[in-house]
Amino acid sequence: MKFDYSVKGTVKISMENYINKLMLCYNIDKTSSSPCSNSLFEDNDTTILSQEKQEFLHSGVAKLLYLSTRVRPDIALPVNYLCSRVNKFTHEDDIKFYKILHYLNGSKSDGLTFKRDTDNPSINVYADASYGINEDRKSQTGIIVKVGNCTIISKSVKQSIVTKSSTEAELVACSESVSIAYSLKSLMDELNIQHNGIKIFQDNQSTIKLVNNNRATSQRTKHIDIRYFFLRDRVKKTDIKIIFTPTTEMIADVLTKPLSIYQFKKLKQLLLNND
Repeated sequence: MKFDYSVKGTVKISMENYINKLMLCYNIDKTSSSPCSNSLFEDNDTTILSQEKQEFLHSGVAKLLYLSTRVRPDIALPVNYLCSRVNKFTHEDDIKFYKILHYLNGSKSDGLTFKRDTDNPSINVYADASYGINEDRKSQTGIIVKVGNCTIISKSVKQSIVTKSSTEAELVACSESVSIAYSLKSLMDELNIQHNGIKIFQDNQSTIKLVNNNRATSQRTKHIDIRYFFLRDRVKKTDIKIIFTPTTEMIADVLTKPLSIYQFKKLKQLLLNND
């Protein structure tokens, strides 16, 4: 990792040397403006690659996972998808793997930027879900936890259950994000780091109403398990605040589905905290 302190009060963490080694390892000379295409969750090829190629891709995806979990959360979505394909890689997966490498080749110096913007920052949580986007109809959760404007935790993962509506999928993502945020809050409290509480940013109005009202808003949401309603208890105790944010400003959207180039670049800038 490279720690750049050249700008006063700011540190940028990148792994350009690591990426350069990946480019040499896989003979990459092309570039791409995004790490995945709109067909990321599609796989119409049923022919499994040879064992040798399976091992090749398994090793490559592991290297990308190492990078994404440290300083490049902008590639977390396609990397997470490929992690779910281990031992059943197809030719289409091979193309998606190289798509990520082409993107990294054009953005080697990108990384996470940390800067102090206030003495009493909030723990800002962005939770989003893409309903039924996976092949098995499970939704994809995206979670970003920031202290102030600095990304501390990012997560892109397929939900473990099949939800029956987009509202329920968002509620699952929101409940998981709160657990992660509370772990960070506990750490900050233990270290005596002052903060202004937890704020959950959500772009689904029905989910917000469901949490605030503690009752189903339609027939489609009446079945939702009560285990998710601890969210309302937290809100009632003012432990957390749930704030509506437009979909165009939902940073976690970059971790749930492929986006247009313009929207991806916009949210990536907010994710990495780069001016």
